[in-house]
Amino acid sequence: MSEVQEPDTAQSSVHYGFVPVFATCCLWWGLVGVALISKEVHAGRPNVVLLLSDDLGWKDIGCYGGPVRTPPLDRLAREGTRFTDFYSGAAVCSSSRAVLLTGRTNLRCSIYSWINDQDQHCHLPTSEVTLAEVLRAQPTTHVHRFESRYRSPFDAFVYMNRIPIEPEALEDQRSLASRIESRLANQKGRVQIKLPRVMNREAYEGFKLAAGIDFDNTSCFTCHHLPAFGREHRDLSVPTLRNRTYTRKQLHNSLDSEAHNEISIDEPTADRLLAFLLTLSDVADADFRPLILNATVLDTYTVDEVFDLLAYLQFSGVGQ
Repeated sequence: MSEVQEPDTAQSSVHYGFVPVFATCCLWWGLVGVALISKEVHAGRPNVVLLLSDDLGWKDIGCYGGPVRTPPLDRLAREGTRFTDFYSGAAVCSSSRAVLLTGRTNLRCSIYSWINDQDQHCHLPTSEVTLAEVLRAQPTTHVHRFESRYRSPFDAFVYMNRIPIEPEALEDQRSLASRIESRLANQKGRVQIKLPRVMNREAYEGFKLAAGIDFDNTSCFTCHHLPAFGREHRDLSVPTLRNRTYTRKQLHNSLDSEAHNEISIDEPTADRLLAFLLTLSDVADADFRPLILNATVLDTYTVDEVFDLLAYLQFSGVGQ
């Protein structure tokens, strides 16, 4: 991209940089110009304008040797960067735009074809993160679309896997736990459970245990409400589980108390729960983003599940 000239700091702390980006897609709507960042930006942060064109051949305009005279575009190409290879993410307009804006395949971001409101009533989900939001990151953590006040490895896990931990209107904690279970099942089906370095398989299984998933439908969130893992009430206050020091002995003493007399778990299960609780301690703002950048993908399938899958593939003749 072209180099942005630094402003005269003696005159203004704001400048209007511009980075030209070209993309030609098979769009059957007209020329669309989308301004991705506000006009006023801090020094050193350029404006980005994305231009999409309908039915534009790669060799139509002047800077590519085409017959159509386009002096302004030629200048942008001359002073910026001219790309010679570009592949559309999909064969139709709406889907290719969704790919370009999100960096995800159109099937992942729920735009399966061109949008026709009369028949589909389909739009880009608000949960999708667009290029504009990535460029407008949260100022202290430098993470886009992150509004939580918590900074723990667990919250990095929640952010990466888009797990709902905020109850919706009139939703109780049991219903929220059911939404969490559905989201984890969706991510597991895509083999896309992502874990920050501090969070391992045991901690992940401990979170499922706390949510009541695969554990007799008993959820810790019934009392320790998300997202604070605690609650303040005039009749019953439940202390938060966040930012506390835990040992195996302390956990066993807590589970043996009258408040947890209906819960009975064995030693390995208690270890998984302890591993999860240790992910609830906040880190510094500067250390939160690396938790996300250095995440790994969890192999969510057990040995038995792998053998079941292989047996199914052999029975069905797939790959023969």
